Amino acid sequence: MSVSPLATIAVPAYKGNYSGPEARTNITEVTVHHMAGVLSAERCGEIFQRPGRNGSSHYGIGVDGEIAWYVDENCVAWTNSNWPANQRAVTIEFSNSAVGGDWPVSDATLESGIRLIADIAKRNGLGHLVPGQNLTWHQMYAATSCPGPYLLARMQYIADKASKDTSLFNLTVRRRCIKISFSTHLDAYVASFMFFSALKELTALISPIVPTETRSSRSTPVFSNRLAMYTTSLKLCSTSLSRTSFSPHPSLSIMTASSSDE
Repeated sequence: MSVSPLATIAVPAYKGNYSGPEARTNITEVTVHHMAGVLSAERCGEIFQRPGRNGSSHYGIGVDGEIAWYVDENCVAWTNSNWPANQRAVTIEFSNSAVGGDWPVSDATLESGIRLIADIAKRNGLGHLVPGQNLTWHQMYAATSCPGPYLLARMQYIADKASKDTSLFNLTVRRRCIKISFSTHLDAYVASFMFFSALKELTALISPIVPTETRSSRSTPVFSNRLAMYTTSLKLCSTSLSRTSFSPHPSLSIMTASSSDE
């Protein structure tokens, strides 16, 4: 099952109003619609539960900004009035805040829609959103005024803000991975630093390529004490290193995958 975690209400559509996973192609776009009415997300979903409606949507956003899901993203909702477009799209119905005119949408509905679009784009690997390409609207596929002048005039804003939200999510994931990786291997990093620092000091101490006065001091108690100190450090570091695994942390693969999204 593939449903956005942002959806707080489930109003499953009648099975005769959408197609199953066998009809689904790769998801390549999110299509915006309006409800042509002032509705709650639940009320809109109830319309798609009627047998014989012959229509549905994956999600709906109520006038209060609440999000409901109606059709699993793995299935094909009948929303775009165009079969190929239905097969490749995840569709969203936005409630209007008033009927007629430019069919306005409340700020709460718009912001919820942007967050939902960003989430869908992230989970389906849509990348940066471009109006008319991977962010589409009903009017592109049918002779209709949907989604209304208000939303149409804000498509670039929606695309830009949803893409920004997706980028911030990626950055947060990478930062968390770095923190996890660092804390997981902190002992190994510290041990490595101490080991090679001690090794460097010890090498400099016993290297033949040193001034004569330094060589002559090797028999002094100071030399003996320093040699014992560095030898002990090397033993302690070696023990710490032997107990620490240097296997690649799972977060490294996540960071590599995430960096390609930028």
